Amino acid sequence: MKRISFYILLIAVSLSACKKLSKYEGVPFTEKEPRDWENPEVFNINREYPHASLISFPDEKSALEAVKANSPNYRSLDGLWKFNWAKTRPASLLVLQG
Repeated sequence: MKRISFYILLIAVSLSACKKLSKYEGVPFTEKEPRDWENPEVFNINREYPHASLISFPDEKSALEAVKANSPNYRSLDGLWKFNWAKTRPASLLVLQG
């Protein structure tokens, strides 16, 4: 019986505390105009610059030198690329999308 009354008292105190803290009267609030998600000038909030620094090396010596091009697992994406542009989709892709 004591436990039940303790829990009821605890719930009542918690609810009354929440009710008192939920009023925001007298708190100044100003909305930025335009908002960040509507402003085309804002695109770097919480952005980390792209990087890829995790390259594996075959042995410790080459890893300590830290020259990416010496790793057999490194492939540079610089250079000329060939793309196959098609005006319409091939029939094989249409079958897969079903």
